[in-house]
Amino acid sequence: MNISSLPLCRHSFRTVLLLCFFVSGACGLIYEIAWLRVMGLIFGNTTFATSTILAGYMAGLGMGGAFFRKVD
Repeated sequence: MNISSLPLCRHSFRTVLLLCFFVSGACGLIYEIAWLRVMGLIFGNTTFATSTILAGYMAGLGMGGAFFRKVD
């Protein structure tokens, strides 16, 4: 018997997976804010500090997407 064939198990697995994605995204945003505070101490609260953090965050998302892309 395949565990994914059971409706209750499939639903709970999907819920746990979506919850993991949500928590991961929330942690990423918390890290982004923390790094923004640290860069604010180093560079000051400038556009340069903000753009450096946002560029790093978006580059990380892009590299993660490229690394874990679906291969047909």
